[in-house]
Amino acid sequence: MYTIIYNASDYPDKWVMRVINSKGPDTSEFYWFDTLEEARAKVPPGLYYLGRQVFDPRVFYEFWI
Repeated sequence: MYTIIYNASDYPDKWVMRVINSKGPDTSEFYWFDTLEEARAKVPPGLYYLGRQVFDPRVFYEFWI
C-alpha cells in the first residue's frame, strides 16, 4: 500500500509517500517530495486509487493499493 501524506508533523510542508508492505511497519519505506505531482509519479503503474474517507486524518491525502 502506498499512502501520500501532506504536512505531517515530521515533514512540515512536504508531500510524503509511505510504502507499507505486508512484512510489517519495520520494513516500510518513505520518500518526501516538494509537490503532489512528484509523489504521484513515484506510485508504480497498475495500482488502484482508493480515495479518501471522511474519517481519515487530514494529513492523509491519497491511498494506492
